[in-house]
Amino acid sequence: QDWKHRYEQLKIADLKVQRRDKFLENACIHPAQFLENAAADALPTVVHRALHWWVTLEEPLREGWLHDIVRHKAFDIAVSVVIVVNALYTAWQCNYEMDHKGAQMPGQGSFEAVFLAIYLAELSLKMRVHGPYFFCNQDMCWNLFDFIIVAEALVDTLMTVVDNPQEGN
Repeated sequence: QDWKHRYEQLKIADLKVQRRDKFLENACIHPAQFLENAAADALPTVVHRALHWWVTLEEPLREGWLHDIVRHKAFDIAVSVVIVVNALYTAWQCNYEMDHKGAQMPGQGSFEAVFLAIYLAELSLKMRVHGPYFFCNQDMCWNLFDFIIVAEALVDTLMTVVDNPQEGN
């Protein structure tokens, strides 16, 4: 049974590599072609090697309980539900501010802190599972998007707390 499990994992890893390659092929320019053009344009060797390394990088097979949690469908559903609830809350918050001439909702900072904590936990778990491959696996576009959004929200929250400690909550 152990070999069957390993075989299934290898099939999944192979599918992920195929999906990444398909994504890269459908990009504006194929990475191999980009590298050839870059070499022809006399990119510095260090940059050329770094780009080649990044394009050919393959994430190793992941195992363990944390991987099982992060890759489970229930985890994706839970995160999706949080995103929808956050969107509904944002709409409700905007409506409240319009009705009350820009006044903030009571407890607004607390709600935002809860959403931020959930997003930070999701991002931390995924980064822990994938390590440095988080930014170059088949989900790299979504991962970069998530990272930028969560980092911006974290900076915004920290700046709000530093600038106005009383309004942070």
